[in-house]
Amino acid sequence: PTLINWMTKICLHLILHQKILNQNCKMKHLDTFVQYKPRHTIIFMEVLEVTDTIDTKEICNVSWYMVCKDEIIIQSDFPMCATDGEFVNFVPIPRHSFLEARHLIKKIRKEQMFVPKNDKTAPSEFKQAYRKARRKIIQIIKKAQ
Repeated sequence: PTLINWMTKICLHLILHQKILNQNCKMKHLDTFVQYKPRHTIIFMEVLEVTDTIDTKEICNVSWYMVCKDEIIIQSDFPMCATDGEFVNFVPIPRHSFLEARHLIKKIRKEQMFVPKNDKTAPSEFKQAYRKARRKIIQIIKKAQ
């Protein structure tokens, strides 16, 4: 009985901590952001979960979808800190715009897998498709702002 009581207390403490954490959070699960400057890498970010809150800072696990000059990079599930509900150099983007861009990113990423790395003579069809997708992603960002 004491082990069960002890485990119950721990569970209640964790639930209470999570409720307090959720009340103090400005960030939420699945919040989406973008970092865009002309002629720079475009970075989309999605909040996977808020793991901790300290004063005005929130530690979040996030995923990044980067549209570089000539390749797509996806990094998933790593911590980032937000201050006062904002990430430095990122602006919020509507979820539907993020999902539309992510769909294009994943599609072009699949095609990228079939192009040899560091191949200067990559098929021109892929390069054209990549440029077209990048332009479409920029249109999505501009339309959302």
